[in-house]
Amino acid sequence: LPVSEAPVDSGSDVVPAPAVTKTPLFQAQNADRYARQALIREYEAATGANLIVMIDQIFAPGITFLEELLIGLDPSQDLHVLLSTPGGDGEVAVRMVRAMQARCSKLTMIIPDMAKSAGTIMCLGADTILMAAQSDLGPVDPQFPVGRGLVGAKEIVSALETAEQRVSQQPNSYPLYAGLLADVNMLMIEQAKAAMDRTTALIDEALQCRTTQLPDDERSRLVEALKRPLIDDLTDHSATVGPKLAQKIGLPVELAGAFPVPDGRVAAARHLMALYGAVIDSEEQYGELTGRFSDTLGVKRDLTNMIAHLADLIAAIEHPEEVTPDA
Repeated sequence: LPVSEAPVDSGSDVVPAPAVTKTPLFQAQNADRYARQALIREYEAATGANLIVMIDQIFAPGITFLEELLIGLDPSQDLHVLLSTPGGDGEVAVRMVRAMQARCSKLTMIIPDMAKSAGTIMCLGADTILMAAQSDLGPVDPQFPVGRGLVGAKEIVSALETAEQRVSQQPNSYPLYAGLLADVNMLMIEQAKAAMDRTTALIDEALQCRTTQLPDDERSRLVEALKRPLIDDLTDHSATVGPKLAQKIGLPVELAGAFPVPDGRVAAARHLMALYGAVIDSEEQYGELTGRFSDTLGVKRDLTNMIAHLADLIAAIEHPEEVTPDA
């Protein structure tokens, strides 16, 4: 960038730093970034809180970027976090919400879209969760990168058990299931099982991050109350937990539509999300960032059903004498 130097006072030993100016081209090339920064400043001025934006999967590398955003924040101020995530590593989620709580007086999570799995764990550690009608939390189900997307631990273990059962019944189907589960190895399966065993403890650890600590017996009752709707009952990772259900199960949810005065926080958050989304050059890059490719799990479920029928068809062709009249 071009710089213009201020005049130097010959009677002074201090030389002023050059004043940096933006060229019209640089200003135009970075206009979207300046627009996002301006909107964040407007939000902070209107609410009196610091605002950071997190649109990402939740894994260890993200902690470094989060710390960059938290550096220099006044811990006596509130912190609002615009969060949109398909999930990730629950252990990392606890570390992140712990870091956020250490830099503020009150932590509010704003969910204009979704905060699944590890994102839900982060919300459990917040003092307030701001949701609108379309906002969505989800099962506390650890996720693992498989192929181009994320797959829940429950579904990894379930897919293996289904494959083992099918192959034991029809050995000829082994090549089909081997191809379907090519991205899954035994280490990942063991990690998935271990992560599933940790989910209840992660809920408890996240709740301990809140500014106002719950008494141990009250927190234990809340953990048990959350365990069924967030772990046991929701067998599919795509299951939804909307704002009303989240309130019902004991989460500190504020409904954006419930305020007597029109509340612009969710609208501002959606505007910010749109601006950040515009930065991403392609659908492929957006998928790499958020894990939101086409419904990978839906495709795998369809393939599993198709393969099951195909395996039955192969068995009927190879052993027609075993086919019953009703088949």
